[in-house]
Amino acid sequence: MRLHEPVEESKTVGWPLLEREAELASLRRLAARAVRGEGGLAVIEGPPGIGKSRVLREAAAVARDTGMQTLDCRGTELERQLPFGLVRQLFETRIARLEPGARDELLSGAARLAGPIVCATGGYDVPAGPEPASSVLHGLYWLTANLADLGPLAIAVDDAHWADAPSLRYLTFLANRVQGLAVLLVVTRRPSEPGAEIELLDEIGSVPLAHAIRLGALAPPSVSELVRAALGREPEPSFAAACHEATRGNPLLLRELLADLAQAECEPVSRNAERVLTLAPGGVARSVLRRVRRLGPEAVSLASSAAVLGTRADAPTAARLAGLDPAPASDAADALARIDVLVPGTLEFVHPIVRTAIYAELPSREAARLHGIAARLLAERGRDGDEVAAQLLAAEPAGDPWTVDVLHGMARRARARGAPEVAARYLHRALAEGTAEPPRAELLRDLGGAEVATAKPHGADRLRQAYELTADPRQRAQVGLETARALTLHGDLAEAADVLERSLADLDGPDPELSGRLEAELIAVSISDLALRHRADAHVMSLFEEGETIRDPLRLATLAIVMASVIEPAATGADLAERAVRHPPLSPEEDQLLYLHAANALVSANRFERARRLWDQAVDRARHAGSVTAFGFASTLRAGISVRTGALGEAEADLRVPLETIGGDPRLPFTFVAAPLTHVLIERGELEAADRLHADVGPGTDLPERIDQNFALESIARLRLAQGRTEEGVALLRELGRRLEAFGIRNPAAVAWRSLIGPALARVGDRDEARELVAEEVQLARGFDVPRELGVALRAQALVEPEDAAVDLLREAVSILETTPARLEHARAVTELGATLVHLGHRSDAREPLRLGLDVARRCGASVLAERAHSELVASGARPRRLVFSGVDSLTASERRVADMAAGGRTNREIAQALFVTEKTVEGHLLHAYRKLEIGSRSELPRALRRPAGE
Repeated sequence: MRLHEPVEESKTVGWPLLEREAELASLRRLAARAVRGEGGLAVIEGPPGIGKSRVLREAAAVARDTGMQTLDCRGTELERQLPFGLVRQLFETRIARLEPGARDELLSGAARLAGPIVCATGGYDVPAGPEPASSVLHGLYWLTANLADLGPLAIAVDDAHWADAPSLRYLTFLANRVQGLAVLLVVTRRPSEPGAEIELLDEIGSVPLAHAIRLGALAPPSVSELVRAALGREPEPSFAAACHEATRGNPLLLRELLADLAQAECEPVSRNAERVLTLAPGGVARSVLRRVRRLGPEAVSLASSAAVLGTRADAPTAARLAGLDPAPASDAADALARIDVLVPGTLEFVHPIVRTAIYAELPSREAARLHGIAARLLAERGRDGDEVAAQLLAAEPAGDPWTVDVLHGMARRARARGAPEVAARYLHRALAEGTAEPPRAELLRDLGGAEVATAKPHGADRLRQAYELTADPRQRAQVGLETARALTLHGDLAEAADVLERSLADLDGPDPELSGRLEAELIAVSISDLALRHRADAHVMSLFEEGETIRDPLRLATLAIVMASVIEPAATGADLAERAVRHPPLSPEEDQLLYLHAANALVSANRFERARRLWDQAVDRARHAGSVTAFGFASTLRAGISVRTGALGEAEADLRVPLETIGGDPRLPFTFVAAPLTHVLIERGELEAADRLHADVGPGTDLPERIDQNFALESIARLRLAQGRTEEGVALLRELGRRLEAFGIRNPAAVAWRSLIGPALARVGDRDEARELVAEEVQLARGFDVPRELGVALRAQALVEPEDAAVDLLREAVSILETTPARLEHARAVTELGATLVHLGHRSDAREPLRLGLDVARRCGASVLAERAHSELVASGARPRRLVFSGVDSLTASERRVADMAAGGRTNREIAQALFVTEKTVEGHLLHAYRKLEIGSRSELPRALRRPAGE
């Protein structure tokens, strides 16, 4: 595939570029770095008129001279409202020039997710996921990487302080990942600009790779040289000094001043120095307006129309807006170009400051009126709806239904394309137009959804307002469902339950599907909070009564998790879960709830492989949609299964995804990540790292009484026991037991807390209570038919019963666990059996179970257990190899995952796209893996990864 790229002439000013040699040298070094594939990033800062755009154009010229492709865009005050406006400037025209085959290749792989944004011809579906914004960013990054594969790429972004928020998110996303790409990203910005997305701009500048270029004012000698170039003779020192004083060395102000002086035929001599100072105070605005007014009313009118329309102004629309016929409008444009206001042959202003000066002269009411007219004119000409919407944002509200329809339609498109903040802006303006209740309710509903998507706290309030305004019972119930989900996201579970109950009660007539969704959501919310659990009782009883007749998948999955938690055997609930997941896909939010309940029901019955397949499917769907949040959620829940089966490396690799990519996203409670990761770190003896995960948690018993906090309590309790803080661990486990009983959860597969507290109580001398609790756990595990938990409970029972009973209990535990996928628990039981035999003096009998325990513990990555098995083997009289974690055992979780994928035939790019990381990250993991495995190439990976530990 080849990219055809005609080189554009740069719009440089016809006077010399002075005092920027060091800056240009830095940009040349960055360009050379990018050509080598190392990535480069520069942020050029300075006040208006200091020459940022000129330096940027020179940087683009430098890039072209080194053979780089160049893409450029420019932010403007008006067009900051256009979603992905800068992104479209960068890519849309370039992609449109390609032949269909070349275009398809460029937009292949994850880059296809950018298709709806950058491909004007269509043919690409909007990402189907809960958060298209992250999907689009993922696609745009890989589109950039695909372009860079065709040849080093320079991206020049001028006036980023006027960038639309979605485009700026892309630039921030790229800036954090540009290292390792053959890409030079150069951005100009003003240090402080009202209305700018300051946090995103600052994030670009704070990237470690970023090179800051701060442009300063011109020194007096340079000003003198420019005065000579403009006025045709050497200025006298006092005249040049007056020019420097009047403009403070700002190149644009100097240029405007010199244009006025040249027009006035002012000689650069000392007697005219005072005249310079009288011309200067008005700055650019006075200078520009003075020159425009001299051209007459037609030029003023056309300049005003061009300022209203922005950089996308075309001659016919500008002429109609100005009230001019084509010929006079053309003459006026030529005249404005001659006085250096417009770029010749266009309606583009030579500098944003010039456009601002013209626009600021318009009275606010007149500007608003012109924007309203411009919106209609652009719509008539079939221009993009976002251009029309941008004009309407600046127009005066007038109760116009057409305005509401346009803004509402464009808001929905913006939201679908991953620009929820732009959608919210359109909807705010539509609401200001003043509408009757039905359309107002729809606007508030969409506004609430957009604000929820941007994590704005007002989103749930908007949805509540929409809920109260909606009269139709069915629509009201649908809005109620959205409102409840928003409230749940922000932790307002009680209010979410209120809304769901009202929605169910108000639903007029039979609607099994919608009522089923509401009921499932109500149960899910209510059973999550101990204070709300009673609200679920009647609905759960209704589900029990319907039983086998339920067809709705969400209600089935909800009943499944309840039954698997409280009714023996757990298989009864798991069978319902199997039925629920055979249903075709629902919405992303509903699928997430369905999978969460169904998979947990399956885990509660020890059907680990089936539950893992569900999360594997969810991970694959998230990858296809480019949804990092959905990917993190599914990976985290899959990690919980890996912990239960002893695949600690796989668990950690999955858990690093949300920790590194989605941070504090409220859609994934931190406890979901911290709890299983704590288990992994404890098994590796990394107790300080585990402690840091819970640094912000108090004593533990003060955690909210919500079901997800049960996992936090368990993980902190495990950590305290591992740290030797037994009393604290026991107190936490007692609190956990109290909560589980209050929640009505009886199945030990949820949390086998008695098997944890029993041995701890025995260690502090309370052996009677320990025996009672562990015996109860054994009985429950048998009743629920959960072999993993039964084996765990039997091992715990061996630790609290007299030694003469311990061996038989441990043998039973081993025989049960060896038939399950719970490899780590099997290793723990068999190691305990070997250690007990050593203690009883049966050293030769102990060696075989201890060797097995050591081998399995090493394969699981459980170094603490492996060390114990090793030391017990030594005590048995065996001579095991020194316990050194090398080769495959020494790979980190991420290195092992990448190595496995590479060994399976995936390319670095395919691995990077699948894991939502950069190719450089993949390369780093592979290089570390090669060194640890003592191999030199990718082809050796399959054999090296199969090599037995210790070889």
